Amino acid sequence: MALTYDIEKDAFYLKGVKKGKEEGLAQGVEKGRKEKTTEIVLGLIKSGKFTLSEIAQLANISLVQVQKIVGKL
Repeated sequence: MALTYDIEKDAFYLKGVKKGKEEGLAQGVEKGRKEKTTEIVLGLIKSGKFTLSEIAQLANISLVQVQKIVGKL
């Protein structure tokens, strides 16, 4: 007699799936935040009205991060 077991109904499996979805969501939110910050920084740079230090303050990131974004241009 064969024994069958539906892994997708297992409590540990379901717990792992839930955790994976939560971690994936958190990573997606963080990626989106970084992309939006980059977009804002690029817009401020293109405006030509602000120094890199001012842009860092406005975007609430470090001057080094602004310089990295400028380096990608």
